[in-house]
Amino acid sequence: MPASLRAFGAFALGILFSAIDESVSAAAGGIALFIALALRPRPRRQRWLLAAAFFVSGLAAGFLAAPRAPAPSTVEQLGSEERELLVLIATFPREYPFGIVAEGGLLAWRQGQDWRRIDTGVDLRFEGDAEGAPPYGATVRIRARLHPFRTLGIAGEYDRVARRNAEGVFLQGRVREGDWVIVRPPGALAEGLARVRGRIFAAAGRLSPAHGGLFAALAVGAQYRLPDAVRAQWRDAGVVHLVAISGLHLGILFLLLRGGWRFVLSRSPWLLQRIPVARLSGVLAIPLLVLYALLTGAQPPVLRALAMVSVTLVLRMFGPTVGGMASLGWAGLLMLAADPWLVFSPSFQLSFAAVFAAIAWSAALPAELEAKRFAHAKRYLTAALAGSLVSTLWTLPLTTFHFAQASLVGVPANLPLIPYVSVLLTPLTFLYALVTAAWPALPLPWFLYEAAAGVALRLAAWFAAVPGAALRLQIDTVEFFLLLALLVAATVARKTGSRRRKRLAWGACGLALLLAGGHEWLRRRAWQDDLRIDVLSVGQGDAVLVSSRGRHMLIDTGGGWKAGEIFTRTLQPYFRAKRIFTLDRLVLTHPHLDHVGGAAQLLHAIPVGELVVAGRDGYAGGHEAVFAAARTHAVPVAEWVAGRQLVWQGVHIAVEHPDPAFLHDREPNNRSLVLRLVDGAGACALLSGDAEAEAERALIRRGALPCALLKAGHHGSRTSSTLELLRAVRPRDALISVGFQNRFRHPHPETLARLAVHGVRIHRTDERGTLTARARRGRWRIRGWAEDTPWLALRELAETAGFFEPDTPPPERSAADRPP
Repeated sequence: MPASLRAFGAFALGILFSAIDESVSAAAGGIALFIALALRPRPRRQRWLLAAAFFVSGLAAGFLAAPRAPAPSTVEQLGSEERELLVLIATFPREYPFGIVAEGGLLAWRQGQDWRRIDTGVDLRFEGDAEGAPPYGATVRIRARLHPFRTLGIAGEYDRVARRNAEGVFLQGRVREGDWVIVRPPGALAEGLARVRGRIFAAAGRLSPAHGGLFAALAVGAQYRLPDAVRAQWRDAGVVHLVAISGLHLGILFLLLRGGWRFVLSRSPWLLQRIPVARLSGVLAIPLLVLYALLTGAQPPVLRALAMVSVTLVLRMFGPTVGGMASLGWAGLLMLAADPWLVFSPSFQLSFAAVFAAIAWSAALPAELEAKRFAHAKRYLTAALAGSLVSTLWTLPLTTFHFAQASLVGVPANLPLIPYVSVLLTPLTFLYALVTAAWPALPLPWFLYEAAAGVALRLAAWFAAVPGAALRLQIDTVEFFLLLALLVAATVARKTGSRRRKRLAWGACGLALLLAGGHEWLRRRAWQDDLRIDVLSVGQGDAVLVSSRGRHMLIDTGGGWKAGEIFTRTLQPYFRAKRIFTLDRLVLTHPHLDHVGGAAQLLHAIPVGELVVAGRDGYAGGHEAVFAAARTHAVPVAEWVAGRQLVWQGVHIAVEHPDPAFLHDREPNNRSLVLRLVDGAGACALLSGDAEAEAERALIRRGALPCALLKAGHHGSRTSSTLELLRAVRPRDALISVGFQNRFRHPHPETLARLAVHGVRIHRTDERGTLTARARRGRWRIRGWAEDTPWLALRELAETAGFFEPDTPPPERSAADRPP
């Protein structure tokens, strides 16, 4: 193994250990140094001592460079009310359909008459349009209420919180139009860059949305200007990386800039005799790359690509004997030394994996093929296809783990689009952008650019339209490492010349495949419980998944956001992560947006056996799309009222509410469906929807029976979960579906006090994420998404396989022991 890769691996491992625990990390560093010193013979000891030194350096860098979040007390004060804040606008404001977003450095905040200094990143959303947003590079005083990033807490969700925290951004807020003033104007460089971006955007505005968005994305990285449909096509075709500023684009720009400098410098015979023009032209190109990175908004992925490209190119330029793998290792090592938390960044992982795979495959090619690839088109296409395939395979675990997506046509789509975009379209875009920035009034033949861009757009659309092009799949941590081990073993088997190592590598491949198959079997067995209830974290809304013996029924779909977003951000990622492809029933408790907002989108996306409602009257005048979607997909509609009973997968379902007298109640919450579920072992759960006090009194009159598990009504509102209901049901655990810092202040302190008085354990989605309750031998075991660590997942799988029995909860108290 090259020394650079060994050092890189040890350094990265040190960073990983630094994120675990200080005492564990210190012990690991001491053990590594002790083992290295104890090794014999001397050359081996020196190699491992160097690796141990890099490992300890990674530990130290991880501790020193770890982003420091503001103290909880400070965050609480910032979020309690609107305050005056001083913020440095650190990125170009970006215009999205929902507002103007800019990242800033929070410098200070006012408390009373004093300013308190604070050093942390903040994401701000400004109301209005791009013209009314504060300029890049300015220091502004704003009025806003800040709060920390909050994940939805649902399996399969891309954790934007962890990504932003790793970049030092911990807070976010909204600034109303006019609630900001410039304290210090931007510098000359920032103003010049903003002027150039404005001219490029003005030129993009002369084109159609698709062509103009592609021009802005390739020129300055403004991918957000692409229409949603176009961006989805490039993503489904597996070529979305071509419209993001990456090492490919910076490498193309470097070659163009170096060629330009080389042409200029070679005009002077005096320089040719005294200075190595080839090297000098490369050195002069790098500062212009830095300016370009600033022009694109200085986003972390762009800066990472700039660092990797610059270090690799400099090493290759001044050290012709330095191989590609060594260059990559030293580039990654220097980048991690500057910012150790890059190792947790998906964009860094994707870039490193793709380049590593490309270099490894290139090194494995026969020498004659490498030498003649440009002379023989057939061999070149074979090499390009193989390189694309290897890079796609190496990034597949990362894309499916982080983004729950992979393209089945990525390899054939990259084959024509990579050379077309890199050789023709991107240089043409740079040329048009340069002319537009320097002489905005100069007329340009834009029809030529539209024709060139149209070819790329049509190719991406054609590949995206192939049936099954986009694979929507989420893998967990265990599957991710098994796939990675499989790829590493296959690469070793391909490259090694030793028969023994080759056999070991192929054996490791077989073992990884066997473990992956066993893990998938155990995952499927995890859904074979007699009764399992998942209260999904959908913000201020309700969505409850009831499962039994591998079959599923969803009660409500959440809502409250713009149409369709609740489904794509919460339900869809969860179903992908849990391999849920069909639903036996979709039950809608009542027609409020926070319960039925995602129902129409779900009916269009997932096969549903039956749609269940309490009555159709309340759905008129706003939710007709739900029944229209059911008609489109031939989903039968059933109406349930109190008294209906059925058995589903061995689970007894009793409809406790609404009585027919409540079906025309003016308050939809009082006609909410209330279901009582009992499995064969006697585990009972009462799902009360948004039933309020009047509906709960009707339940008691019907003779509500005790249940150990209560899904608290109306998100913990004080008008639900009354004393009378708690005395009748006598629950041991209460599940509350509630949004983080919601404007209704749910759950209400009175409700929490009532539950506490009755000795009920409270589980909330805003604190623990998605709540999973599993019935085991008549008792409930409850955990939250926040506790869903890899070790807990392995423990659950072991319990599912029957290796040992789960912990037995304490026995329930009798009615006499409970408070009145």
